Amino acid sequence: MKLIVKQDKFAKALSSVNRIATYRKDFPIVSNIFIKAQGNRLILTATNIELSIKIEIPAKIETEGEVLVPPKLLNSFVTSLPKCDLTIEFKNGRLKVYSDKYRSIFNSVPADDYPAIPEIEEKEAVKYVIPALEFKKDVSQVISAASSDTARPALTGVYLNTYEGYIYLAATDGYRLADKRVLKVDKEIEALIPATTLQEVVREIDESTGDIEIVFSTKQVLFRVNNSDITSQLIDAKYPKYKEIIPKESDTVIKINKDEFISAVKIAAIFASGSNGGINISAEKESSSLIVSSIASEYGENTSEISADVSNDGQVTLNSTYLLNALNAIDGKKIIFRFSGKLSPCVLYADEKDVDYIHVVMPLKN
Repeated sequence: MKLIVKQDKFAKALSSVNRIATYRKDFPIVSNIFIKAQGNRLILTATNIELSIKIEIPAKIETEGEVLVPPKLLNSFVTSLPKCDLTIEFKNGRLKVYSDKYRSIFNSVPADDYPAIPEIEEKEAVKYVIPALEFKKDVSQVISAASSDTARPALTGVYLNTYEGYIYLAATDGYRLADKRVLKVDKEIEALIPATTLQEVVREIDESTGDIEIVFSTKQVLFRVNNSDITSQLIDAKYPKYKEIIPKESDTVIKINKDEFISAVKIAAIFASGSNGGINISAEKESSSLIVSSIASEYGENTSEISADVSNDGQVTLNSTYLLNALNAIDGKKIIFRFSGKLSPCVLYADEKDVDYIHVVMPLKN
């Protein structure tokens, strides 16, 4: 195998496959990446069994071939180089990568047991095409609410589902919930995508990306982004009926400036580090204000008062980090913040006629 490729394109592709090729004690060969020269393309492939990625970049192929190599050293070398034309040559079990001024040699690994990348039968699959930058934003609004607790696998995913003719993305860890309306469609779908998969998809999207194609089978999903194909297993678990826990009405409804609310929560969070991040929020109808306070028993306390439209008095204690995540995910200058008593879910969304994003935060008991 021998070819010439642009350093910057090769480095970008290597960085992507390097993230996927992680060591597994039960399947150590997947810690390597598969490189193939074919036609006028250089194809890089990596998998950790649950998640796979294939990237194609243009190259001048002199001799076709393939090789399996550990990626970390190769990635570090190539990404450290200045922009240039790189020659890649595989011969006698060794991979040479060089330019006019730089040269390195890497040992290869036998590729006999390297697993094939799973393919989706697209004729029977459900497909969607979504503007990539919009999808990236939609995912970023919900993904922080997904759980990292593998003991509850359903909650480690983002639930892509159709409801009343629209695609929705939802995520929850049991303490908060994010629900985003994405796109009007005519095909129904229900799929639980690992949050880690969507993180990789989002990383592949840049300002030049047009549309992203999403292809679903019963057990897998394929994302086509730029020159990358990302294939992932779906989570085989039943997702909770999350829309049932979103209160349709609340006793206390507050309309407030988002930036002022964020500032008050950030200040209160400084004093809340020793109390599980808990901050107290009091709505006062008579004074048309929202009071955000916290106490650090060893150091002191803090109180901030913000002007707001308040329907009824109310008090609630929330985790400051969860509340900040919710506020930062909401678009718009003003938001609606509503709740019913100290133990009911708190609902936040933009003060708009057409609400496409809702965030729910569960209160703390003390």
